[in-house]
Amino acid sequence: MQVVFLVGLCVFASTATASASASSPLETIVEEWETWKSEYGKEYSVHAVEELKRMEIWMENKAQIERHNRGYIEGKHSYTLRMNHFGDLSPEEFLERSTGGIPLKEAEFASMKTFKRPKHLGDLEDYFDWRDSGIVTPVKNQGSCGACWAFSAIGALESDATYWTGSEVLLSEQNLIDCTSSYGNLGCGGGAPEYSFMYVEDNDGVDTEDSYPYDEEREDCTFSSSDVGETLSSFGRVTPGDEEAMRAAIREYGPVTAGVYADPLEPMMSQFYDGGVFESEDCGENGLNHFVLITGWGTDEDSGLDYWIIKNSWGTDWGEEGYIKLRRNAGGMGMCAIASQVAYVDNI
Repeated sequence: MQVVFLVGLCVFASTATASASASSPLETIVEEWETWKSEYGKEYSVHAVEELKRMEIWMENKAQIERHNRGYIEGKHSYTLRMNHFGDLSPEEFLERSTGGIPLKEAEFASMKTFKRPKHLGDLEDYFDWRDSGIVTPVKNQGSCGACWAFSAIGALESDATYWTGSEVLLSEQNLIDCTSSYGNLGCGGGAPEYSFMYVEDNDGVDTEDSYPYDEEREDCTFSSSDVGETLSSFGRVTPGDEEAMRAAIREYGPVTAGVYADPLEPMMSQFYDGGVFESEDCGENGLNHFVLITGWGTDEDSGLDYWIIKNSWGTDWGEEGYIKLRRNAGGMGMCAIASQVAYVDNI
């Protein structure tokens, strides 16, 4: 019935274009769809059914975004949503192609070196962001490969290398995707940053991005020791649930990797987040399925909510130029389980 409705919608809009001097509501919807396709370079099969299916999903997503933003205006939410390049994907499709986090087994994580706060840190700032120091590299886009874990790990390693060299260092996610299966990663099928750190430590480095470019699928391992852009002497974990220790680890060692739970029942946060501080009563009760990079923290002046500053791997058109503010100090394992699996690199 939905497809039939959309066929009728398109026919009606086409007729309206020819017979009316003013645009009809249905024609406006079709024009918005065509504009969105052009903006993001979307093309579908010649068969009309596929495009109609995608248009239906897009319309449903658009309606949810508008409904949520109306609630934001009414003071019901602390963040806004907007349409982006994920508009033609259902929540399930989006999570399948855009996440890829596999949590460590409890015993594996517990066996790692645990962060101990140095005495020299003293009281920490109310606001801090490593981007202000110029060591955080640009936001990347994992595309349709479930390799968030590689982007999270590489983000931490890039910030460390940039800090020590004094100039931007870009490293290869593809190197990790192709070469870390023996450590527990599954290429585009998922993985964990900690397995990646094990590989880089044992392998005496990871290649640069230029020498080993990203292609959104797993290939044969072609690591070259002559193209290494960063090595790793040590890494560790932050005690689960300790958000104050997370702040201290970020301040001492730079951006940290962290797992989150992107909930298919709360798809708007992950798929169409625009800005503000995200919080939800239901987020993070079912483990981890995505990895990100935390670059700092702050407190929102309007809502008074504490937040983490998080670099994602879904491109700069998503969120606040590729970043999200996620509520901090939410209790337990943190908002969306952000405090349950946090790791840092240590080349000091």
